[in-house]
Amino acid sequence: MENKVGKETATGLNRFTVYKESELRSEGYRFASLKTNRTPQKNALNKKKKSISKVGVLSSCTVVHARKCLSQRLEVIDEAGMEVTSEASDLDKILVIVDGGHRFEAVKELNLKRSESDRIECYFTIPFNDNVPVYELLRQSNIVTTPWSGSTYLSSLIMAKDEAAKNRMLTWVESMSGISGDTAAWQWATLKRKVPTKTQLIKASGDDEKAKVAYSKISDTSNFEAGKRLYEAFRKHFKAAVLGCKFFPEWVIERFDELKDAKGKNAAVDTLVKFAESFNRDTVDVIEGFKGADRGRLVKSKLSELYAGFAGTETSSKTDAE
Repeated sequence: MENKVGKETATGLNRFTVYKESELRSEGYRFASLKTNRTPQKNALNKKKKSISKVGVLSSCTVVHARKCLSQRLEVIDEAGMEVTSEASDLDKILVIVDGGHRFEAVKELNLKRSESDRIECYFTIPFNDNVPVYELLRQSNIVTTPWSGSTYLSSLIMAKDEAAKNRMLTWVESMSGISGDTAAWQWATLKRKVPTKTQLIKASGDDEKAKVAYSKISDTSNFEAGKRLYEAFRKHFKAAVLGCKFFPEWVIERFDELKDAKGKNAAVDTLVKFAESFNRDTVDVIEGFKGADRGRLVKSKLSELYAGFAGTETSSKTDAE
C-alpha cells in the first residue's frame, strides 16, 4: 500500500494515509458497519451513485477497528449481515465504516455492472484523532452531512450510556424508528405530546450533571407500559404506518388525559383498550383511507365520532347493570 505516512495504529494502518479498497482487501481486510448506524437511504444512495458515475469518488470513508467498537459494547455487522464477535478469527482485519456508508454502498452497486478492469475504487482513512469514542466520532462525522433524524440521535445516546441501552422504553422507541415517525414513537412510549429534542438527546449523552438531568427526563418510563399496551391494542387493527403518524397518538393522548383525570390511569388505559377492540374492518378501512392535507384532522374527527358512540354504549351498559 502506498503513501504510508505517520504512526501505525492498532488497525495496522497509518494516520493521514488514504488506502484503496482493492489494496486493503488484498491484505485480508474486510468491512463492516455498526448495527445502530443509519441504513442506506435509497434516494441518497441513488444520488451518490449518479455523482460517482460522473466524477468518481471524491473523498474517503472513515473506518475504525472492529475490536475498538466491540470494546465499547457496540454491535458490529459484517457485509454478509452476520454479527461480528470478539471470537472472530480475523477480528484484527475487520474495519467498521463510521462515515461514508452511502459512498461505500454506491461504489459496491456500481461495480456489480462493471468489469474487473473497469472497477471504481473506494478509499479509506482512519480517524486523525484516535482518542474519540466511536459513538462520538459517528455523531460528529454526520453533523454537516445528511442531517440525523431524532432516532439516530437516540441510537447515539444508547451507544453512549449503558443505562440507556438497558432502558426498555428507549430501546423500544429506537426499534420503532423503522416503521414509525420519530415523534409518534416517542408519543406512544411516553403518552405525552411533547417529545425530546435533538439538543436534549445530545446533552443527555454526556457525563456531567446537566447530562444526568437531561437523561433523567428523557428516560422516564412512568407511562411506557401503558403507552405500549395502547399501541399494541390499536396495532391489532391498524397499519403501523397510520399509527406512526403523530395525529393518531395525539388523539389517544388527549383521551387518555381526560380519562385519567376522571377515572385514574389504569381505568383510562382499560377504557381505551376496549375502544381499540371495538373497531371493525369497515371503520378501519375508512380511517386508513383518508388522504391529503386534511388527513390528520379527518382521522381525529372520525376517531372522536366513534369514541362518542363507544362511550355512550359503555355508559348505557353500566346503567343497565346497575
